[in-house]
Amino acid sequence: MHSAPVLTLYIVSFASDLDEDRWRDCVLPVFFYEDREEARRSMFALRDEFASDPYMIFPVCLEKVETIPMTKSAIVELLNNGPEKVIGSCDVIEQVDRP
Repeated sequence: MHSAPVLTLYIVSFASDLDEDRWRDCVLPVFFYEDREEARRSMFALRDEFASDPYMIFPVCLEKVETIPMTKSAIVELLNNGPEKVIGSCDVIEQVDRP
């Protein structure tokens, strides 16, 4: 019997969104990426999009997310209760400040 896979994904967020309730109370929608470079391009695009907004709190962060083992039960939790139920770990791996 093999174990359920743990997935590595990437997200882009603002430093102000890194609190413990982040998966429930998102100001901006969270987009997950399979590819680190695609997420990195999105990080720079988001930085550029909000560069002139004085109310946005920088830096913009690229985060590596690892899920819990993705069993059938974990997928049911994800669908019923959102991503917070399947996030195993989340670490900032890069950040950029206002240009």
